[in-house]
Amino acid sequence: MANFREKIALRMLVKYKQITKPERLQSLGNAREIGIVYDVKSTEIQSLNAIVHYFESLGKNVMSLGFYNEKESNNLVSDAKTLYFNQKDLNFWKIPKQEQVSVFTNKEFDFLLNLDTLGSISLQAISTFSKARTRMGKHFDQYNFAHDFMVKSDVTSTDDLFASIQKYLK
Repeated sequence: MANFREKIALRMLVKYKQITKPERLQSLGNAREIGIVYDVKSTEIQSLNAIVHYFESLGKNVMSLGFYNEKESNNLVSDAKTLYFNQKDLNFWKIPKQEQVSVFTNKEFDFLLNLDTLGSISLQAISTFSKARTRMGKHFDQYNFAHDFMVKSDVTSTDDLFASIQKYLK
């Protein structure tokens, strides 16, 4: 049943039409808004804080969206810069539907970094729906439509994925 559900959800995401992006890629120096999508359980809080600090030290506004893969988001409180969603915020196909997700995906980030290292359909959907100018993340064959720039790598940690992406941001 889960495999069938994933196949249908994947078809739904593939059919989603992205906004056209006529402008060229911009450099990190010209970017102002950065969005970060991550899995709360597989991302160390210190790693996330270091990534956010990196961009803030460059004068960038950073907003993050964390996915907590449980029915309840225990002790996680959203604020202006950090939003969370959980299983209750997913539809039957495991695609996010919650209002907080719409706030994040409708924001026109200069760069969106998807720090998903496992290929979660819920996190890849965020990249797919995002109105960011440049969407970056790890390469997954089944989600090649979800990003504008993908890093093909065997990394399994958020730190290693960010280090791989960071090489190309400069």
